[in-house]
Amino acid sequence: MEFVAEYASLLNPNDVIKLFNLLEKALGSRAAAADACDLTRKTAYDWKIVKDLKLDTKIKLLNVLMEKLPDETLDYLTYKSVSSASDILMAYLSAMYESIIDETQPESIIKKLELFDEKRIQYNGLITGKFDSEISDKLFHLKHKAKQFHLNWIPKPSSMITVEQACILMPLIIKEIISRKDLTDKKISEELRVSEDLVKTIRYSLQQTLSLYGILPSDFRKQLDDLNKALTSITNPPISFRQGSSRMIAATGTGAGIEKVNEI
Repeated sequence: MEFVAEYASLLNPNDVIKLFNLLEKALGSRAAAADACDLTRKTAYDWKIVKDLKLDTKIKLLNVLMEKLPDETLDYLTYKSVSSASDILMAYLSAMYESIIDETQPESIIKKLELFDEKRIQYNGLITGKFDSEISDKLFHLKHKAKQFHLNWIPKPSSMITVEQACILMPLIIKEIISRKDLTDKKISEELRVSEDLVKTIRYSLQQTLSLYGILPSDFRKQLDDLNKALTSITNPPISFRQGSSRMIAATGTGAGIEKVNEI
C-alpha cells in the first residue's frame, strides 16, 4: 500500500515492538511472526536494545500487519497520528505563547495574539478534553499581557465543548435567552464567552421543545417565567442540570401548538 512507507517512518522502536507483539499473538509465535515479515528471530529480539530501526524493517512489518491485522493496525496508526498531532500542536502553541510573553512591541504582540487564537480555534479538536487546562492558563496570561500594553484583544470562544462544560453552560445560556430578550445571540455569546453557534443551537432546541409540547400562546409566558425561576435557583449547574434536565424542558400544555416562538 502506498501509505505504508510514509507511516512506517513515523514508527519508533516502541511502536514496532507493540505492533510486532500483536502479530506474534495473532500468528501464535515469535518465529511465525518473524518469518511472515521475512526477518530473523534475533532481529525481533534485538529491537528491545536498539535506539532505531531500519526503515526497510518497519515497512516489512507494516505491510504484513496491514495484510493480517488491518483493523488493529489502522486503529494503532490513527491513535499514534492523532496523539502526535496533539503534542505537536501544543508545542507550536507553547512556542507562540513564549514568543508573545517576551515580545515588547504592541504591533507584534497583537499580530502574534491573533495568530495564536487562529491556530487554537483551527485545531481545537486536538485540544478539547486533553489540553483544556493548559490552554486556559495560557489564555489567562495572554489576556493579562494584552491589558498591560492597552491592547483590545479578546480570545474567540471555542466552537467545541466537553460534556462537563455543557452541563455548566447550557442552563446559563437558556437563562439568558428567556430572561433577557433584548440580547441577541451574538451578545449572549460575547457575555458568556461561548460560541454564537452554540447559543443559536440552544435557542432553536428550546423553541422546538416548547413547540413539541404544544404550549399555547397563553401558556407560553408562564412556562418561560417558571423556567426562569427554576434556573435562577440553580446554585450548582453541573448537578442541578443533570438531575433536573427533563423537568426544565418538559413543559405541559394542550392545543394546536405555537406557530411562532421567535420571541424567546
